[in-house]
Amino acid sequence: MSTNTELPMNLYKANLELLQTTGKLLQESGQQFMSQTKPGDLQGFLSNAANSQAAFAAGLTAAVQNWQKEATEAMGSLNSAAPFGNAMGDFMKQFNK
Repeated sequence: MSTNTELPMNLYKANLELLQTTGKLLQESGQQFMSQTKPGDLQGFLSNAANSQAAFAAGLTAAVQNWQKEATEAMGSLNSAAPFGNAMGDFMKQFNK
């Protein structure tokens, strides 16, 4: 049985990229919301909140999909390296639907 020494690094990179993207999305969402919100304007406040949340959700969805793709590719390399490789690869496929 051979071992895949790249797997931990590839998963680490995918996780780090997801974390960085999420942090960036949070920062951008907060800045966008604060720059467009005027004191005393409740309707504008609610509209900006909804728009900021929608943009954040869309960005987060794309980031998670990218993470799933990278993690699945990394785990796919286990197919010949470990007995549970096929099972893990099959498990990860459900997230790519």
